[in-house]
Amino acid sequence: MNRYDVVIVGGGLVGVTLACALRDAPLSVALLEAVPFDVDTPPSFDDRALALSPATQRVLSGIGIWPSLAPDATPVRAIHISERGRFGAVRLYAEEFDLEALAHVSLARDLGSSLLRCMQQRPNCELHCPARVVGVRHDRAAIGVTVQRGEERYSLEARLLIVADGAQSPTRGLLNIKVRQRDYGQAAIIANLRTDRPHDNVAYERFTPDGPAAVLPQQAGRCGLVYVAPTAAATAAASLPDGAFLAQAQDRLGRRLGELSGLGRRSMYPLRLAVADRVSGDRHIVVGNAAHGVHPNGAQGFNLGVRDAAVAAECIIDAMRAGRDIGEGSVTDCYAERCRADHRRTVRFTDGLVRLFCNESWPHAVARQAVMLGVELVPPLKRRLVVQGSGLRGVRSRLLQGRPL
Repeated sequence: MNRYDVVIVGGGLVGVTLACALRDAPLSVALLEAVPFDVDTPPSFDDRALALSPATQRVLSGIGIWPSLAPDATPVRAIHISERGRFGAVRLYAEEFDLEALAHVSLARDLGSSLLRCMQQRPNCELHCPARVVGVRHDRAAIGVTVQRGEERYSLEARLLIVADGAQSPTRGLLNIKVRQRDYGQAAIIANLRTDRPHDNVAYERFTPDGPAAVLPQQAGRCGLVYVAPTAAATAAASLPDGAFLAQAQDRLGRRLGELSGLGRRSMYPLRLAVADRVSGDRHIVVGNAAHGVHPNGAQGFNLGVRDAAVAAECIIDAMRAGRDIGEGSVTDCYAERCRADHRRTVRFTDGLVRLFCNESWPHAVARQAVMLGVELVPPLKRRLVVQGSGLRGVRSRLLQGRPL
């Protein structure tokens, strides 16, 4: 049986971020990923445009990733939020809040490649891929997992198991963790495109009765598109010819950026709220989408997962330095306690936007206009929105404070 200090199940962006955060600690780490990948073509790291919050940038800087990623990341200097067919808009400018940028936009592919290179430079991190967990067992001093790798089946043992295998996490089910879910009846289409006018480092989000559409500035004059629609309409739109789909996106977004063209490959993702009923237990913790799946309307999902990774790494390293068992209850409970308020606040924020903007009743329409005008005209409300989006509100983590682990 192979024994490790930490076994991370899930080699997506959050799981690999956590592996990189632990790279300088004298801990043996195993990373399990079900889908084969290599540094050049990681299949779970696609062409999605990710809006990396200031908190995420701090974490990536703290684990040594940001210098290699920064040249290809596009700073968002301003965000323009509006609702189709209604007056008023919210305009946020980085300089108003003494920020270099409100976010940086990076392709998931670029971020994934940087993370994988970082992880593979660490001699004490062992990759098991393609491999999936088919069983979990506990004893007093360790947690064991049964791994299926092709025709081979074998066991790994760890002091701490980290569940990071996504929204449909099989490992979460093996640990009997229940999930509260609500299907939004929507799907998001993700793509890249070109605009007739320069984006000038401005991101646009426009709410409509069918769902929001957002454009994120990228390098070389391109933009990332997030197009949300009811599931049936999104399925139909995903299969349209490029020209017809661009016409629909143009109708959603208007012409602030001129004519849309140069559509890249489209990907579609169903949208649902999913919250695990617990994120810690006997020698295990749950991070990222395995712990919480939220609507993309506030660009919060991946950034919340990175904050999970930052808190988890700190809890583990602090326990190790104190000579404690890194899998004991005080460590897993520490992670859950320190993440609880952030999880609840982010779920309320993203779910509240869905409830407010996807309801065409007269009271909701009035409330939307009141909220939009209030945020635009009242500086403390605007600052609160920026702080929520930055990911820097109330999370106690050294990495998020710009300090080393």
